[in-house]
Amino acid sequence: VNIRTLGAKGDGAADDTAAFRSAIAAHRAIYVPSGSYLISDTLELRPDTVLIGLHPLATQLVLPDRTRAFQGAGPPKPMIEAPKGGTNVVIGIGLYTNGINSRAVAAKWMAGAASMMNDVRFLGGHGTANLDGTRTNPYNNNRTADPDANRRWDSQYPSLWVTDGGGGTFFDLWTPSSFASAGMLISDTSTEGRVYAMSSEHH
Repeated sequence: VNIRTLGAKGDGAADDTAAFRSAIAAHRAIYVPSGSYLISDTLELRPDTVLIGLHPLATQLVLPDRTRAFQGAGPPKPMIEAPKGGTNVVIGIGLYTNGINSRAVAAKWMAGAASMMNDVRFLGGHGTANLDGTRTNPYNNNRTADPDANRRWDSQYPSLWVTDGGGGTFFDLWTPSSFASAGMLISDTSTEGRVYAMSSEHH
């Protein structure tokens, strides 16, 4: 099912959280066409949910700066959460937690050995575009921080957190967000997993 036919706008202005939640509740495989889909709370996938994007730079889930649910001190809060033992697939999507969301984790992955994340970019820092299409400048004038002092490097939880029995195949990932404490963290799991062609930079 095409997420646009279920009410998502992908225009970088409307909050598409409710549309995604309704789609996940009712459909297994969800196609997400190109666009910037604003998210304001965690999207909890069902055990068999499949999200298929067009391209990780063209199809993005974006957490705006200062999103209320992701502010302040507290435990990690994911944009996307794949459940324990799931056979989830996420492919061709960019995940962007921005720079002023201190509790953010782009993806918390507890899905099982038969799950897959393929062609996903965790946006932030180098090569990231603004919602109007212009390039984000990742540096201040002496290349020691972001130009906005409120967007602090290393201020968020890891971009991809595989934990609590998570595993699966992770292929063709680019995880350069300078705001995340790590590109990928693996903890508390003995589930089979494999990583191919992952570029983890700028942490």
